[in-house]
Amino acid sequence: MFEENILNIYTDGSSAPRPRTGGVGFRMVFPGGTIKDFMPLGYAGATNNEMELQAAILALREVDKLTDLKNALSIQIHTDSQYLVNNFVNARVRWPWQKWTRITGEPVLNVRQWKQLVYITQKIYRKFRVPVYFVKVKAHSGHEHNTIADKLAKASRRGSVSSLKLSYTKVRRKVSIKQTVSGSIRGEGQRIRVRAITTTYLPQQRLYRARCEVLSRNSKYSGNVDFLISKESLSAGHVYDVILEDGLDFCRVKKIIREVVKKANG
Repeated sequence: MFEENILNIYTDGSSAPRPRTGGVGFRMVFPGGTIKDFMPLGYAGATNNEMELQAAILALREVDKLTDLKNALSIQIHTDSQYLVNNFVNARVRWPWQKWTRITGEPVLNVRQWKQLVYITQKIYRKFRVPVYFVKVKAHSGHEHNTIADKLAKASRRGSVSSLKLSYTKVRRKVSIKQTVSGSIRGEGQRIRVRAITTTYLPQQRLYRARCEVLSRNSKYSGNVDFLISKESLSAGHVYDVILEDGLDFCRVKKIIREVVKKANG
């Protein structure tokens, strides 16, 4: 089924662990009913949110290659990513003025991709005078075009991998049996021992985001796994004694006291 004056694009991103790889896929349904499917190369070390963003970016880059839009009055990106739909306006209007931080002060992730997405939507509007809208759809709802986009993304993930790196992340194996839960470590001005599992550099904010597990046995957070923000690098696989800042809605390192001389797994 097609709509006469709308270019409908169905995008999806996929990510799987061990080793972490991601893929993207999208289907373009033009006014008149012409359908084109795309299965770009996959990405090493990519998260699901990165893949959802990348799918939309690559789809709109294909639109930019067209000489005309065959009478389309709008472009609708159909995605099951709440992350993408909810935050596009923030990326276009709010976050740049907040220096790519949220109201809480927590750094925005995937800044480079958000900038690329905003840029390509603006470029398409200038070129074709056609607005781009993002439409939330229910995942795995049985819709034909959504199902195809999902299959393309999974096939992309399992196929050849692009040399392009979407983020600067180092990874080591987790020791704790607990799952990563946002907010499971709270900064209360305490000294605590942590081991970094993954470390990602955030170039826009010049900060590091480390997924860490708590090693302090006497801490109420012992074994918990959460993300810590730091001005200094917490290298993946290394153990640190740190002091956490108090009173924030996210966990930030106030001071790295020392790197513990201790052989760590992974």
